[in-house]
Order: sequence, then C-alpha cells, then structure tokens
Amino acid sequence: MRPSLILVFILLSAPAVQAQMYRWVDVEGKVHFSDKKPKDAKAEDISDSIKPTNTDFGGRDAKQQLQHYERNKAAKRTEKKQSEEHASAVKRQRNEQCQTARKHLKVIQGRVIFYDKNNNEIKVSETERAQKAQELEAQIKKYCE
Repeated sequence: MRPSLILVFILLSAPAVQAQMYRWVDVEGKVHFSDKKPKDAKAEDISDSIKPTNTDFGGRDAKQQLQHYERNKAAKRTEKKQSEEHASAVKRQRNEQCQTARKHLKVIQGRVIFYDKNNNEIKVSETERAQKAQELEAQIKKYCE
C-alpha cells in the first residue's frame, strides 16, 4: 500500500508536461522562436498553432499515410516519365533541325540557283548566299553540339 501512495504523491506533485513555443521580435527586428519565454521581450505563445510532427495516430492513419505515399510515388513516376518523353522529343527535334541545317548548308556552299514555290528563279547575290550560309552554320553550332 505504501509504494502506491508514494507513486500517487509523485504523480500529483509533478507538473503537467506541456510543450510551449514562443515567438518574438527583438529590437533589431529579427524574429525569434524558442521553447522558453524571453525575460526582456514580449513574446507570443504560438503553441496552439503548431501541428505535432512524427505522431502515430494508429492503424487507420497509417493506412491513409501509406495510400498517400503510394499516390505520391505514382505521381512522381508519371512526372519522371513525362519529363523523359519531353526530353526525348526535344532531342529528336534538335536532331532534325541539325540534319536540315547541314543539308541546306551543303547545298548553298557551291554555285546555287534559288527558286520560289512557283519555280521562278530568285536573284540572290553572293553576299546574300554567304550570309545564309553563316546563318546555317550558326544553326548547326546551336543544334548539333
């Protein structure tokens, strides 16, 4: 009987364990957070606005957390797949632009006659042809390297 009375006495005399969290701003305007109330500043008790972390609420919530984790995992896999497909499409497009620019450059490096879409000859000066060749070389440098 005596050990039970001692245990009851200890439990009743111990203060309740309650985590407190305080927020205050010092004279320099810096925001501080602490579990101890400052002596020289007015602090706001923000304990009620903070959610507990790493808390196990039992099996039901564990199932929900697992489902949430699986959904996130699936979403990340989908996002990664879409990203890889996009990167692959961009790579194919760049490769096509590279091949087209190389083909056109090869054509206009020598003597060439330009035609419009109605097969009428277009007069192009040597300077214009050289400028077009430089533009194609710039495209090749951009898309092929």
